Amino acid sequence: MAYASYKASATKIANVWKLTYTPSGSKKKSTVYMRYTSAKKFKLVNAKNKVIKTKAGVAPAAAWTFTQK
Repeated sequence: MAYASYKASATKIANVWKLTYTPSGSKKKSTVYMRYTSAKKFKLVNAKNKVIKTKAGVAPAAAWTFTQK
């Protein structure tokens, strides 16, 4: 998340992290949750640990799996 300040914290659910971020120039905080499925792969989930559909660029919203380098 470039151009934003953020805070990461662990949740009570194993492998799920809560990210709270504020875009630069904004006062509104937003929250997103990441569930790691392996050491380098994660999915975006809601607070109830259900996979959410995410829009990436011009692609339609879908349940994506993100891979870290």
